[in-house]
Amino acid sequence: MIDIPTITANTRFTGTLFERDDEGYENARVGRVLHSRYPDRFPPAVLMAEIENDIVEGVRFARERGWKVGIRSGGHSFPVWGVRDDALLIDLGGYKEISLDENTGIVSVTPSVQGGSELGVYLEQFGRFFPGGPCPTVGIGGFLLQGGMGWNHRGWGWASEQVLAIDVVTADGDLVRADAEQTRTSSGRPAERGPGSAGSSPGSTSRPDCYPRLLPGRCRFIPWSGMPRFSSGSPKPRRTSRPASTWSRCR
Repeated sequence: MIDIPTITANTRFTGTLFERDDEGYENARVGRVLHSRYPDRFPPAVLMAEIENDIVEGVRFARERGWKVGIRSGGHSFPVWGVRDDALLIDLGGYKEISLDENTGIVSVTPSVQGGSELGVYLEQFGRFFPGGPCPTVGIGGFLLQGGMGWNHRGWGWASEQVLAIDVVTADGDLVRADAEQTRTSSGRPAERGPGSAGSSPGSTSRPDCYPRLLPGRCRFIPWSGMPRFSSGSPKPRRTSRPASTWSRCR
């Protein structure tokens, strides 16, 4: 007789699933909340996704349990929208991929990749940049969801205008692509991302494809460590130090 292994929640994912009583749950719940504004909300489980299929299976898992779905990309959400009492929290911090097609100039990147300190540094070697926000450590998932307002949006437009396609996991747990030719899922719902009921809400963004701009001659790259100090009487920055990364301002 052949033993067939039982498929449990933890063997279903490449990443790690933490339920309420598991060791490590609390760190998974709020460990990546940037500003230490920890909400008094406790998801029934937290999935630390590592691959795209974790998101697909996570949405299906939540649907089976009757839960909603919350998503965390970079962890900069001030109200911490992804952490909900009635929703599986899918944390994308461990799911980071960037690739540039040099023939088309299109970059494919996952939502938790940081716009300045990761995506910007990667694109610089190809002579390109993506118009990110003022803070280099913001994940592009949340940044693009609010439209993509940054240093360069007045001259070059909002960053969301550079998005060509988005891979989306729908509320039904189907992986689809939303682009200029197909902007709705097979069930007719718009392919967008947002927390809500697993039976009626949009799904979860898995990966946007964007068109990064060529670096113009008037683009300055400024290392945070080289930013001028504030003199006495001048407005003080909220933090005393910044990551040793490079950011840009272009006109």
